[in-house]
Amino acid sequence: MGRYLPLLISVLLSACGGGGSSSAPIQPPPPADTVPPAITLIGPNPQIIDAGSAYTELGATATDNVDGDISGAIVIDASAVDTSTAGSYEVRYDVRDGAGNSASTVVRAVTVVAPPPSSDATLSSLTLSAGTLVPAFDPAIIEYEVTVPFGVHRLAIVPLPNDPNASQRINDGASSTLDLAEGVNAVNILVTAEDGTTTTNYEIKATRLALAQQAYIKAVNPSVSDNFGTQAVLSGDGNTLIISSRFEDGAGVGVNSNPGNDDAEGSGAVYVYTRDAAGDWGSHSYIKASNTDSGDGFGESAAISRDGSTLAAGAPWEDSAATGVNGDQGNEFEFFDAGAVYVFTRDTGGTWTQQAYVKPSVINMNGAGGSSNEWFGRTVALSADGNKMAVGAISRSGPVASGSVFVFDRGSGGAWTETAIVSVPSFFFGSSLALSADGDTLAVGDFSDSSESTGINGAPAGNGLIDAGAAHVFVRNPDNTWLREAYFKASSPSDCEYFGDTVTLSDDGNMLAVGGPSEDNAGAVVICEEFDNRRNTTSGSVSLYARDTGGNWSLQEYLQASNAHNGDFFG
Repeated sequence: MGRYLPLLISVLLSACGGGGSSSAPIQPPPPADTVPPAITLIGPNPQIIDAGSAYTELGATATDNVDGDISGAIVIDASAVDTSTAGSYEVRYDVRDGAGNSASTVVRAVTVVAPPPSSDATLSSLTLSAGTLVPAFDPAIIEYEVTVPFGVHRLAIVPLPNDPNASQRINDGASSTLDLAEGVNAVNILVTAEDGTTTTNYEIKATRLALAQQAYIKAVNPSVSDNFGTQAVLSGDGNTLIISSRFEDGAGVGVNSNPGNDDAEGSGAVYVYTRDAAGDWGSHSYIKASNTDSGDGFGESAAISRDGSTLAAGAPWEDSAATGVNGDQGNEFEFFDAGAVYVFTRDTGGTWTQQAYVKPSVINMNGAGGSSNEWFGRTVALSADGNKMAVGAISRSGPVASGSVFVFDRGSGGAWTETAIVSVPSFFFGSSLALSADGDTLAVGDFSDSSESTGINGAPAGNGLIDAGAAHVFVRNPDNTWLREAYFKASSPSDCEYFGDTVTLSDDGNMLAVGGPSEDNAGAVVICEEFDNRRNTTSGSVSLYARDTGGNWSLQEYLQASNAHNGDFFG
């Protein structure tokens, strides 16, 4: 074995990695990565953006000595950029490589600049309160014409610039509502662009027609002393006209009966006229009460709804003893001059039909022999939709002689119901009536009021001024009761002025006109700020009152004719 020992030792040393200079060296570990990546912006820096436009990210690239392209790992913070406001902003870019080395933050400046001012000096729309523009509005057309009736005194103009930053001025710029003179009125609308130099002038020739007679209307059966024209009332669109003739003598009943039979002296009639698209007026219907009788005075009062489809006519000297709505119409001469109101409706085909025969719920007697003298229907007023009606019954009898106003409402099925009685202990309370469009404000005149109070809601005073007159305003409560809101007297009342002989309300009920046809101030001016005491008997006047949001009334104007004379009865 001795001779094999060197060989065995050599094998063992080789297996153990030792034994001689032929073994491999040991390698040291690689060095740590400490080099940060680099970020390069794409696109301009600074980035310029117009105010109001959207921000668009231009992006960046990132490279690393070990990881290569790491652009997808870039974190971009653009939260500070506000493109709605001109100014300078920053967008920040950051990235880390796989070894956790952070690149130096790169900042892109973003400048948001205001765009140049617009040069748009056009209108996008142009509307008027009355009339129709000719030609139809087009922003590129600058010359127009419009024609309005004589009754249109003011024209509201609403121009809307296409660019909200442009400005516009109408004539002298004082108001967008213009007072129209008769004839041609020049309207200039100057639109100035945001740049302050570009302008467009739109021109409108607004012609207010002269007052001219359009029609001469007579009854289809004229006769002596018929009093044709007792009442003349137009619908809201001006295309339906009702004219009453309280002493007409026709003996017919209902709608379009024979107008030639004059056997019912003073029974009264109502005539309906309509205007066609060409502006021509024609006779449409001849209306009589359903229980025509001599002396009834059908048409002493009359009212029409705004759309012209509901008509009410009073016959204050009708004599039946019926009460309520659609009672027995046949028992004539039982209650002398009790009065009645008749309601008619027009269908879509233009045919009129009597809808209701209306009497008060209670008729008071005034002495023996069936005398009533309530004159229910002496006055009548309708709301705009025709569903609310007020009826005056002056000289109503009872423990205290007083006038009354009866209020009726029409239900969805067309049935009328009495909902209230409004009374004041004064003989001719209800001698004039007016309702607001919604029927919830009621004005009542009483030309016989003799109170010595003055102004609005004056303190109670004596009753020494015979027929000085007064007016009242009532408002409806949710439970259909009525609250007197104001009591009006002339500022300087005197005997026989008949203040309250006429009353008129605006649609919203916030303006009241009260006529005093026998008022005797002589100030020969259109509007008087003070009342003088110069005498000019029965020249007449109109007082205008306004109601504020708190329900308080105040005198706004005192009107007289510019050429006031004795006996004019203005108002």
